Formats: sequence, structure tokens, C-alpha cells
Amino acid sequence: MIIEQWLLIETLDGPGTWSVLAVGTAPRRWKSLARTVSARLRPIVAAAHDCREPVARDLPRSRHPWSSRHARAIPVLGADGRVYGVRFWVGTGEPPEPPRVSSFRLDSRTRRIEVDATALDPTFDPGRTVWIGAETFEHVERFDQALDLVAILLRAEPGSRWLGEITVRTPAGLRTLLLAVRNGIDSPHEWRGLLADVTDSVPPLGKSFEATTVDALVNTNPGPRRLRHRPRRGLHIGSGQKHAGNKKTKHTGNKKTKHAGMTDDGRASRPVLRRSGARPRRSGMLLAGTYVQAAAWAVA
Repeated sequence: MIIEQWLLIETLDGPGTWSVLAVGTAPRRWKSLARTVSARLRPIVAAAHDCREPVARDLPRSRHPWSSRHARAIPVLGADGRVYGVRFWVGTGEPPEPPRVSSFRLDSRTRRIEVDATALDPTFDPGRTVWIGAETFEHVERFDQALDLVAILLRAEPGSRWLGEITVRTPAGLRTLLLAVRNGIDSPHEWRGLLADVTDSVPPLGKSFEATTVDALVNTNPGPRRLRHRPRRGLHIGSGQKHAGNKKTKHTGNKKTKHAGMTDDGRASRPVLRRSGARPRRSGMLLAGTYVQAAAWAVA
């Protein structure tokens, strides 16, 4: 049993699926609740979940490490009134301030996400709770696994879950958030999730080299962007402008036909983002920039 540290327990689905996401600010990826919290103490977690109110208990004397200590469980409520998680602490005296956590819910059909960002930072977008489509990535600095998450959201297989880390921009600077999300069996397009600030354990990452390069290219090529999804070729991101010299030419002799979207040496001039179930081999290049991730989400 872990003593003197806050545990973040996700309760996004039924009691049989509950797991530990973090110990303090250190991520724990769906760690078994049964192996982390003593069976004698788990009813305290369940009580906080069921009553949707903080629960405090003085623990009895025993042979266990938690003997004669104090336990406290604080539920994390969602916008729909359900309990998405429980912060649990066992120790001596008063517990320290728990790490910041926020809940969110998401509809993968409407691309609408509802989250109270001020729970993570009181100065972070106060008054706003809803983001739709590409707006979801408005404050994202780096999210290397964005396509993995989008693919899972689009498939919406009942009983799915996903967990990863994301770097966001806040008035206080870059922060690392642990993002965990699950859907249900009856409503697979409805997702519930938690965002936990784990910056103290996982330093935030700036934009990747690829993202910075692509952003620079976009900034030097102004004009409307055109998004097209080709079933067998993925997401095509074009400039929406005509390019001189890119017209098709007749095949004569040994000269190769030059097609639109190709450079003089035959290489593709625009990035193609493939959206498939397979994990990309070079995710850094495919995830080149937050605008690409937002585009994938917007056209889903």
C-alpha cells in the first residue's frame, strides 16, 4: 500500500474496470487497483464514488502499513454529474494539496469536448468549457500520439480506452497532462476522460523539429488550406492554390509525365497524412504540427 502520496483512480467505467492512473504526479498506466490499494481500504474509494462527496476515515490499528493512519478520498466529478475519478490519500496528519485533475466528456460523432480547464489552472481559459473539432488543439504544443487517439475515437469500439501524454500552453507556461479516456458498451461514441497535471514528473516537450519545419513552410506559403480525404490515400493537405508548371504533359520519349503535386525530381510536394489502423513508423514526420492533428480531427 502506497503511503503519504495521492493516488489518482479512474472510475470512467464500472467498478470492475477501475484502475490507478498516477501516484503523485508519476503516471501509472492503468495500474491494477487491487494491487495498489488494500482490500480493506477500497470501500472508502467506493463510498466517495457513490456519494459524490469527499470521505475521510481514521484507520484502525493493524499489522498493515496504513495502521492508525488517516484516509481521505475526493471524487472528481464530470459535467454530467457522474464521478470520473477519485483522488485517494493515506497518511499521517493533514494531506498535502492534491495534484490538479480535470474531467472531460467527448462525443466522437459531433467532435464536441466539454472540460473545465480551470481545474488544471485557474487562469487557463476562464469561462470556456466547450471546444469543437480542431478547436480541441488550440492550446496544444505537442501531442505525438494524436493520430492514435483519433483513430480509436473514430473506430469507437465498445469498451475501448486510451492513455497518453500531451503538452499544452497555459498562462503559467508549458504543462504536461496525462490524458485518459474510456467509452461505454451501450454508447461507444460517448467518451469520458481525465486530464491530470504530471509536469513535476514528466517535463513538458516543445514542438518537434518536424512540427517546427512544417509550421515554417505553412507560414511562408499563405493562402487558404484545402483538406481532402481520399479513402485509399489518407488525408491530403493542399494549399488550395494553383501551381504554375504543374499541369500534366504528354508522355514523349523517355520523359516522365509530370503530375500535379510533384516536384521536378518526382517527389511529392505536399504531406499526406495516412489515417489507418496501423501505427505509423515515423510518427514524428506524420504528426508534423498541431495544425495537422487538428485537421485530422476536423475532417473525421
